[in-house]
Amino acid sequence: MSDPATHGAFTDYVARLVQAGAVQYDDDNKPESVTDVYAVTLPRGVRPILSDISGIPAAGAQHGTYPYLVRAGVTIRNAVEQAGSLVWFVDVAFGVASASTSVTNPNPDPEQPGTASVVRIVERAWPIYETQADLVADALNGSAVLNAAGEPYDRVPTITRRYVGARVKRLEQNFPALALSLDGTLNQTQITILGVTFPIRTARLEVEIEDSLAVDSETRYAVTYNIVPAHNAYGAGLDAGHDVPLLEAGFSYLADGALVRATVADASGNETPTPLPVPLAADGSLLEPGADPVITVWHTYRDAVWTDLKLPSTPTEYDPPAPTPPTP
Repeated sequence: MSDPATHGAFTDYVARLVQAGAVQYDDDNKPESVTDVYAVTLPRGVRPILSDISGIPAAGAQHGTYPYLVRAGVTIRNAVEQAGSLVWFVDVAFGVASASTSVTNPNPDPEQPGTASVVRIVERAWPIYETQADLVADALNGSAVLNAAGEPYDRVPTITRRYVGARVKRLEQNFPALALSLDGTLNQTQITILGVTFPIRTARLEVEIEDSLAVDSETRYAVTYNIVPAHNAYGAGLDAGHDVPLLEAGFSYLADGALVRATVADASGNETPTPLPVPLAADGSLLEPGADPVITVWHTYRDAVWTDLKLPSTPTEYDPPAPTPPTP
């Protein structure tokens, strides 16, 4: 961008309001939209780029006369020649803020600390996820599912589990580098999104990014944040989330540091290799009769802190303020 020049009341790249637009009223005689006209001078041969122009109300800014109307969109249209420069006319539309659209800027640009990018929420949803899982713990008391002798059943039953997730779609001005770096991670800390609380490592972040290729747009990127839940209860108050709890059991065990094949007496009293795995203690030895089973939790994905994503913790966080009714 070249150094700005002054042309009478205008300075290059600085927009000024030149026409108050017509006001549209709803059936209750309340203003519902208005489009004001701004003008800006640019050197000849320079095409207007919105981010280079100051003086245009920011996304979500309140209208000066009707503060319950907020800026909804900008259209740069025709230009006329004036004293060696071009005067471009810019239509700035204002409308009633939608309850489903955030006009705040909750997400700082991670690539430019101290700056804020335009972020607008356009979708909130609570998808239901179903998974098939082994029944390894009683749903009421959390006790391990073992037979009367304290051993695993020959056939472990499977059940269908349903969990509530969360989905937030935002239009963002800057490339969501932070979101992309966190894709596929689990929540390292407990977090609440859209009113749903996810304990540690029970939610997985899946990010989808669409580029509108509109270089001059304030909301170029459509970013969908899918929060996929999972719960694996394996004891009283214990939840492995997306991780995998496995009962320590095997066909062999350790005795004095040596691996020994587990056996069982057949009908004749002879010891034969066991056809079923036997419970093991934490050190690999045989589990003592009546002792609590040992479960090892294996981690499946890396985790991270998501707080810098500024995802809404409640269904209404980042909603615009309620419109102020017009003064009679």
